[in-house]
Amino acid sequence: MIAKIKAFLGTVWADTKDTWSRIKIYVLAILAVIVTLEFQKIKDALLAYGGKKEIQEDQKKDQTLAVQEKTDNDAADQLVKDAEALPSKDETVTEDWYTKKDQ
Repeated sequence: MIAKIKAFLGTVWADTKDTWSRIKIYVLAILAVIVTLEFQKIKDALLAYGGKKEIQEDQKKDQTLAVQEKTDNDAADQLVKDAEALPSKDETVTEDWYTKKDQ
């Protein structure tokens, strides 16, 4: 019984090797096409991931710059208010302006 199984498996193995030797070029060509198509999908996925990551980094930078811009605008507004308030602190110049300093 074992001899019959070995003979059967030997026949199947021989047929498999023969079939493989005849069709291996076609199988390899089909595998190459499949790998090429899947590589395109993988490449697209990697590009999309990289783009998404870059957009997230840009949004973080944008938020940081928005805060900095608000701070700078507030400082500029304060400087404008200070500049507008300066003329009201000036004293009028009279003809005896030099005598006030001596007193």
